Amino acid sequence: MPFKTEKHLGASAANPVIGHRSPAKARQMRLCHPASLSSLQLCALVRELVREMLQMQQDGWCAARGRNALQRHTCQIAIYVCVVGLSIRTADVAAAFGRNRSTVRHACMRVEDQRDQPAYDRMVERIERVVGLLFSRPEAGHGE
Repeated sequence: MPFKTEKHLGASAANPVIGHRSPAKARQMRLCHPASLSSLQLCALVRELVREMLQMQQDGWCAARGRNALQRHTCQIAIYVCVVGLSIRTADVAAAFGRNRSTVRHACMRVEDQRDQPAYDRMVERIERVVGLLFSRPEAGHGE
């Protein structure tokens, strides 16, 4: 399987920000071993995974929200999972999502604040679990 580059993940030299591609292109992406992926690539994959998982949810928190709220929360949850779940540096996540570091911190705080709602917490927990299973990088120094 060929290695997927930023070009395949929707980024280019002219437009390095992720998330600007059609769902059909997202479905064409193939997963690589997490250790071989850059932070930009991991963020792009997490964002697509979050988008798909939110679209699949028909109950609870997602059903009560409008389209704009879902798009905003998709980005916020993806940012949160990249920072908290995958331990990607805030600066790298900010660059990948075309935001600044304070916006990344704000997104993480928003997700944390909303986790008091049981339906939202269950949804974020499911996403974290799936992302963790698919993309967890082995930690240096662990298992020694």
